[in-house]
Amino acid sequence: MTNIFASEAKMQEWLSDALKDVDGLGDLISNIETISEAVASHASDERLLESFKTCIKSLYITHTMSENENIS
Repeated sequence: MTNIFASEAKMQEWLSDALKDVDGLGDLISNIETISEAVASHASDERLLESFKTCIKSLYITHTMSENENIS
């Protein structure tokens, strides 16, 4: 597997900087509207899709608890 970041500290630094310019994690997800606007094609998919839509709303409630911490 190829790592995007050289270290966890670099990932946290990027995330901290990125969150300064947006309202929440949801703004960092490409094409998030695809899920928000999706319509289930089967009744069995409806519950799963609604769960995704509910979770997406919470991605805009973002508060940094700590920085430069090993969270592994």
